[in-house]
Amino acid sequence: TRSSVAALQQHQSGMANEESLDLPALLEEMVKRNRHVAGMALVRHEGGEAGAEAIPTAAGMELPSEETVAALNASFYEGEEAQSINLMGRYMRPKERLEIGDFWVVKLEEASPLEVKPERGGPGDELKSFTVPTKHQESPSLGFNPLATLSGAYLCATRKWVLVVTFDAGMDAS
Repeated sequence: TRSSVAALQQHQSGMANEESLDLPALLEEMVKRNRHVAGMALVRHEGGEAGAEAIPTAAGMELPSEETVAALNASFYEGEEAQSINLMGRYMRPKERLEIGDFWVVKLEEASPLEVKPERGGPGDELKSFTVPTKHQESPSLGFNPLATLSGAYLCATRKWVLVVTFDAGMDAS
């Protein structure tokens, strides 16, 4: 996923010409080459710089619905996130928010559609504030068991897009 974010950074910083970067082909290649990626999508970043010519794309997964895109965008903001987000036919919920350099990354994890979100600030509240440091912020290599026990996704907002990188249970989720 770091290489896909780097490619998007290069694209957005002007080092790559808009016409020279085939985003659908890039996503398809990233999904094929990375055994820890089940699917990828670029969806509009609400309030971002994507114009009408920016067409969302996906590889290895269906393009998320408008409702899902709104929920993905809201998951970056504590208190606005949906209790569950239907992504790839699975219900997911925000599990963690990480700050890695200039990037805000949200990790979604598969959840039951009937799962109840815990009370804010109570024991088990997994929706941490962006300002609360986590061990992952100190070590972007995510030095824990890399095999995912549940399906999930990582979200990263860029100026135009929200990059969605999904993984299945049993895949390397680091």
